[in-house]
Amino acid sequence: MGKLNVVSYKDFVLEGEFERIKAPDKTVLDEESVITAIKKFKDEKVSLGYALGTLNEGFLVMPTEDGDQVVEENRPPAFMIIDIQWNSERKSIVGTVIILDSPDGEKIKNAIMQGTECYISYADTDSYLAKDENSSSVLLKISEIRGFKISIMSFHNTI
Repeated sequence: MGKLNVVSYKDFVLEGEFERIKAPDKTVLDEESVITAIKKFKDEKVSLGYALGTLNEGFLVMPTEDGDQVVEENRPPAFMIIDIQWNSERKSIVGTVIILDSPDGEKIKNAIMQGTECYISYADTDSYLAKDENSSSVLLKISEIRGFKISIMSFHNTI
């Protein structure tokens, strides 16, 4: 879970780590695949203003005949990603978001003004393992980035 820091309270711009990519044991991260997936996401979504994300307020559980089922809520966008890039040193996807003037965006803005912290709590990225023909290593590759969700969390003690 990556923490976002407020860059501008006036415009509600936040930046920070979106997702740290950790390869499983005995696997090597293919950074080129990550860079390619970020470039594609940036070209097809971020630069066109389509990189929208939602507020993550947990999930809804509905009882059914087959047991409890998790139901995904269709929520309006709460933020827009305005920049995204790869931090090779930290092995993480980092970026900048702006909070929108939507109902969930207003929840985030109010929480920020009360000192609550924001985190990227969910990253929808596709990955797979592949064998590197040159070295016989197993590579972790990222094929696609679909989006992200923000959570707001307060860690202040109330006495």
